[in-house]
This record gives sequence, C-alpha cells and structure tokens, in this order.
Amino acid sequence: MKLYTRSAIFLLLVALSACSTTQHLKRQNSTLQTSLVNHVTFLADDRLEGRRTGTAGEKLAMQYIAEQFRLAGLTPKGTEQYFQPFSVNEGKKMGADCNMIIANKALVPGKDFFVFPFSASGQITAPLTPGLREMGAPWLIDLRDVLEENKTNPHFDLPGYVYEFSAKAKEKGAAALLWYNSGPIDDKLIFNPKDKLPV
Repeated sequence: MKLYTRSAIFLLLVALSACSTTQHLKRQNSTLQTSLVNHVTFLADDRLEGRRTGTAGEKLAMQYIAEQFRLAGLTPKGTEQYFQPFSVNEGKKMGADCNMIIANKALVPGKDFFVFPFSASGQITAPLTPGLREMGAPWLIDLRDVLEENKTNPHFDLPGYVYEFSAKAKEKGAAALLWYNSGPIDDKLIFNPKDKLPV
C-alpha cells in the first residue's frame, strides 16, 4: 500500500510540475509574442520611411534597435557603441558633360536641373510646348497633379512613378522628358546616386 501511495504522490508531483512548467512556458510565449508584435509594429511604421538608407526613418530604426540591444543587456561591439559605420557605394553620378541649354541660357547641373540616373544620353534641339505629347518631340511634364493626388499616401514612390512614366513615354516615342513642378507641394526630387532603378 505504501508503494502505491508513494507512486501516486510521485506521479501527482510530476503532473503538477508539468502543469506549472506548461503555464510558465505559456506566459513566456505570450510575453515573447507581445514583444515581437511591438517590435514589428514600430519598425513597420510609416514614420520610418521604409528604413531607406540615408533617411530620418533609417536613423529612428537604428536608434530603436540599439536601445533594444541595450535593454537586452548585449555588450556593444561596434566602433561607435552598437553602431558600425560603413560606406555605401553610391555608384552613380552626373557626368561632367551633362548640360542643358534652354532659350540660349546654359543651366547649371545640380543647381538648375538634374538628370535621373536612368536617363539616356543624347542631344535634342526642339521647341518645348506644355501639354504637347507627340512622337519624336520632347515632353514637358508637370508633377503638380500627381503630387496632389498622392499627398496623403505615405507609400507613394515619386521616383518610381517618374521611372514608370518615363518608360511608357519612351514606348510612345517621346524624344525627351523634362519634369517640373508648378504646385505648392515639394517634390523632394534630387539626383539620387543610390537609385536602384535600372538604367
């Protein structure tokens, strides 16, 4: 009888221990899941601008991750605490021979105009007429409307839009595209040497 009682008590203790361990694991899993959801929610937030290289959003993500490392007790191993700076090969630049003359006035590259990294090389002499989109002629394109339509869309990719529009315009026979912005919304377009769009 004592053997059965001891066996029953032993089995009961094992069962209780297993229940306690299971509940502890469930709490740990719940905490881990909540923590992961919070991390992903922050890192996927539109304020981080896709964490693109060189953006303020990239810096926010970098600081957030470094703080999480610190809170986890990880020892910094970078040359600057948790950070390890490195160079990004920007790879593209406007050529020295890049120029534009409009109405006999030479424009200054990088100041008065810039080219997109996917732009073709070439020379064209032709009148510019807003709204005229004929085959073999240069097209003058105003960004005002597309910026207004997408002003509340944080995922709108203006450089991507310009690239896609340019590809379609080329198919339709545009000799060149000159983009301008007559609206109040800043297009923030610049020559982007980090541009990953195909040439």
